[in-house]
Amino acid sequence: PDVDNNCDGWFFVNRPYAVAAAANTSVACGDLVTLTGGGSWDPDNDVLEYYWYYSFQPINSALVSSGITGGTTDTASFTPDVPGTWRIGLLVNDGLFNSVPAIITLDVTQGGC
Repeated sequence: PDVDNNCDGWFFVNRPYAVAAAANTSVACGDLVTLTGGGSWDPDNDVLEYYWYYSFQPINSALVSSGITGGTTDTASFTPDVPGTWRIGLLVNDGLFNSVPAIITLDVTQGGC
């Protein structure tokens, strides 16, 4: 249902909000990173669709956003293939509008790569 924000009889369709988190923002290369977007919400209580993507990754990484496990669910994961700074984005869509992206910044150390 739509929300009459100011009780004037006019209903507005409200944009959803993406909320993204990672269990740890400093990980070793080769370690599984779990991403959660379960805190995302829509003021109109519309069902949300999720899209996780690499907003920024080291240039020598071979990973692509479509390879994120669970990339269209509220909980996703991936394994970084090179050390460096990574930024993972989450967009949610309520059937009409995309949210503003929520961005997680990860510091990936050398580890097992």
